Amino acid sequence: MTFCRLNHNITAEGGVANNQPATNTASGKNKNEYRDNELDSIPPTRALFDLIKSGSITPDQKYKYIKMIDYVYTLMQGNKWKIAGVDTGGNFRHKVVTDPNDNWNKYQIALDGLYMAQPFFMELANALDDPSEPLSSSTALSSLNSSLIYEDIYNRMMWIDANFYNSIDKLYNHGWGSTRGVNGQYWLRAIGWYAAALADVITMMPEDYSTWRNDLIGVAEKMFEGMMGYQDSTTGMWRNVVNKGQTVVSTENPSIRSNENYLESSGTALIAYSMLKLYDEGLVGETYGKARLKAFNGTVVNELKYTVTGTSYLDRVYISSGVLTDPYRYLTNGYAANEAKGVGPLMMAACYANSVAVKLQKADPQITAPEANTLTYNGTGQELVTSGSVTGGTLYYALGEDASAPPTDEEFSGNDNTEPVSGENTGLCGRHPSPKEQMPVPTTSGTR
Repeated sequence: MTFCRLNHNITAEGGVANNQPATNTASGKNKNEYRDNELDSIPPTRALFDLIKSGSITPDQKYKYIKMIDYVYTLMQGNKWKIAGVDTGGNFRHKVVTDPNDNWNKYQIALDGLYMAQPFFMELANALDDPSEPLSSSTALSSLNSSLIYEDIYNRMMWIDANFYNSIDKLYNHGWGSTRGVNGQYWLRAIGWYAAALADVITMMPEDYSTWRNDLIGVAEKMFEGMMGYQDSTTGMWRNVVNKGQTVVSTENPSIRSNENYLESSGTALIAYSMLKLYDEGLVGETYGKARLKAFNGTVVNELKYTVTGTSYLDRVYISSGVLTDPYRYLTNGYAANEAKGVGPLMMAACYANSVAVKLQKADPQITAPEANTLTYNGTGQELVTSGSVTGGTLYYALGEDASAPPTDEEFSGNDNTEPVSGENTGLCGRHPSPKEQMPVPTTSGTR
């Protein structure tokens, strides 16, 4: 799933031909062209890995797609992405700009950049490990060491955790500057992008790197725990500035305020996607699955709307934001309907929502088995067993003729466990009807 509508062609040599008409008359550029100075242009390249593996493309197409991957990888090795003399854990500048007063030179690394870059590198490392699809068309790529790429990704993700997380608010800051530290603001979609990056990186990390994967799972769980503390109890969604109410006062000018810190669709959908995916893969617990299913359902119920003609649209997607230091400034760009950065994540979350709902509905019941009572015949009905119990289902009982042979499914009915004893070695069994799991058969014996 990609979110940037890039109007560019991949040339036969694997380069990018930006030949679309200009949409910005001032700059003379098309706003959707491939921009080689920012991380936001990378995600669509991930689709090329699937196309290469699909078997539905020609050899010439495969060649140029591999060259395009090579182009992006080589581009990201340039020094322009680094901050000279500063340890960033290998992380990249989000946007390379020349103006020293530009905010991207004040806060060079942004939380959302982790999703833009790191899953691409995971796709590349996975492709290098796949013997069925060698990247032989590119000498540069085929000579790469996938283990070193996995290590770089792990180090980048963990550096972000160490430097962006606020242990008091239990939230991740949006940006970090080499001379300023963190920006002190918690923008929902940025946190959502990091959450999605964690989900994709974790699920693509091979078993051989389970220690690193488990560390990243711990980071994800820490993030989810913090976010659950700010989750709207009614809708399951989160506000655009996570730790503020609907009204936000400017810290730069307390005389101005905004009443538009709404529950926001795109960031909520991204966090829902991350948690649903990790729960569906069996990597995190049920608590997170329930919280994220609530977030997904809340977004669908409250923000997926219909026009009078029956056309659907996703409402309240915040348009965009750079790294800022005033929470009020995160509310000045407005909200849009059907903006791609909201529709895409909601579709991604939808891929897992149904599966998670089924798993939560069919969670394994917790069963306490019934215990056989020692009975002496007295001519009246007696309890054959001390009743069992079940959480998440219904316990059924059946009488059997042989303690070593459980009754058939058809013999289970009702919940009555008071029957006259007849014969010897009578067996009684309790079960949960779905899934059909047979409980150990307790035995009773009586004398007439």
